[in-house]
Amino acid sequence: MKVSQQTKKTKFNLTLTLIVNLFKLNVLWIAFTLLGTIVAGIYPATISALTISRKWLLTKDYSVTTKEFSSLFKKEFKQSNLFGLMFSVAGGILLLNFILLSQLTVSVPIIVPIAFYILLFFFITTLIWFFPLYVHRDNKFFKQLKNAFVIGILKVPITMLQCVSLFLLLYISLALPTMFLFFTFAIISTLWMKWTLKGILSIKFN
Repeated sequence: MKVSQQTKKTKFNLTLTLIVNLFKLNVLWIAFTLLGTIVAGIYPATISALTISRKWLLTKDYSVTTKEFSSLFKKEFKQSNLFGLMFSVAGGILLLNFILLSQLTVSVPIIVPIAFYILLFFFITTLIWFFPLYVHRDNKFFKQLKNAFVIGILKVPITMLQCVSLFLLLYISLALPTMFLFFTFAIISTLWMKWTLKGILSIKFN
């Protein structure tokens, strides 16, 4: 009985610690994103959050400090913004194409919208896997890009699960706006890394 009560107490303390640190991680993500005036802050803040989420998942050390987050943010600032710029440009081009397609007054061959949505799927798939993979493995940009695309295609169920999870979390957060301030981005980061690790750790890399 004592062992059972001790186990329950340990699990409760662990859960409470995780909740508190999810809150701290969320606040740090928002603060450092704003510190980088959003545009220059969102990518290094996201990489920092993913790095901490990876530590939590692999070591069960559910801790995060401002000093730790700040150090990661500074370390990844240039590199993550460079990668983020590339994805932003690619996403901007796809958005521009979507706007142009939607405003066309003449009919286009069916292959055109099909090709667009295939490209969009490839882009989202690569984006979803690239940043967690960047955190987990050290590779050159184009190799990382190739690995992200290949793994995303090989692990389509996980890719789709990531998309659905993100959509549901954002949908719930829109209904409960306070979640954005307290937990949304930290939960996204942790689930994003959790499902990505599930896919990555089952694959042998060269």
